[in-house]
Amino acid sequence: MTSRGPRLFLSLLLSTGLFAAAAQSADFYVSPGGNDTNAGSLASPWRTIQHAAETVPPGSTVFIREGVYAEKVAVYSSGNAIDGPGVFKAYPGERPVIDGTGLPFDPVNSNALISIYDQNHVRIEGLTLRNLKTATRDLVPIGILIENESSHIEIVDNVIHDIETRFNGLNGLNGLDGGDAHGIAVFGSAATPLSHVVISGTRSKNCSIWP
Repeated sequence: MTSRGPRLFLSLLLSTGLFAAAAQSADFYVSPGGNDTNAGSLASPWRTIQHAAETVPPGSTVFIREGVYAEKVAVYSSGNAIDGPGVFKAYPGERPVIDGTGLPFDPVNSNALISIYDQNHVRIEGLTLRNLKTATRDLVPIGILIENESSHIEIVDNVIHDIETRFNGLNGLNGLDGGDAHGIAVFGSAATPLSHVVISGTRSKNCSIWP
């Protein structure tokens, strides 16, 4: 008993540690019929993608069910090289939509349907982003924004359309003055450069500046 006790105690510690590590990442679910007070499981999904983006641990996959999500999503949950990327993707066989129709614009912060700022190991897959429009000077609608010291970002198999500015303040010398829009924008705005950004199988259409 004396010789087995320490070994058993060590074994339990190791097992508990392994279990805790394994429990760090998991699959979570979001659905238009869910609620952010739910558990985030397939049977009890969350309501908003933003709640998932603020909640899930590194290496988790968030499956987004079919439907329309009227929200801007700021990703605050990074993955890492050990646990893997934080993945936000369409549920198999479905095509969820993030729709910007009528969403307010912020004159100070990002006006992107999905923004990834200072995050690492993030994958966005299989989503449709649409209808973020403004006619106000110096507000820039963006489908997906990647910015600052982000790295290992994957944008895969998405469709982005109708991201527009209709501000038409023309002047004789410089053309459009204060009107801009982007389907996808990648800005390295820090001393540490952006790195390992992959954009694959993603289509952008009808993203425009007027006139």
